[in-house]
Amino acid sequence: MVYEYRSDFMKNVIDVPPFMVRTMWKSGKIVIVDIREPWEYQSHHIPGALLIPMNYLELASSFLRTREVAVVCEHANRSTRVTRERPHLFKLAYNMLGGMEGWMRNGFEVVSGYNEGAEFYKTFLHRRNFSNSFSISE
Repeated sequence: MVYEYRSDFMKNVIDVPPFMVRTMWKSGKIVIVDIREPWEYQSHHIPGALLIPMNYLELASSFLRTREVAVVCEHANRSTRVTRERPHLFKLAYNMLGGMEGWMRNGFEVVSGYNEGAEFYKTFLHRRNFSNSFSISE
């Protein structure tokens, strides 16, 4: 069984299933970047995942180019698109196949609400003098 796929043209992008993302995350090898919209993140996300919506990835390129990250969305459609169309944004990106749906189908941990991962997004935008596109409320 093949557990990962890497293209010869994008050596810094690897497609992996949720159990591999979880293993790397638990060992501290990667940071999980959730590229969904804030309301989706609030509904359910991986504990500790950083919220960087897809439209803000360019602003986070200096962060993304210094870390190995797992790119996560709801079904892996957006994460596949982003990792294929903008591989230059990443040092090394693991595209999680199946997205959050696959993660939850495996019974892996999920939390809801806004946490430090959403605070990262809010602070990141403030430092660059952008206005928030959402408000964080508990």
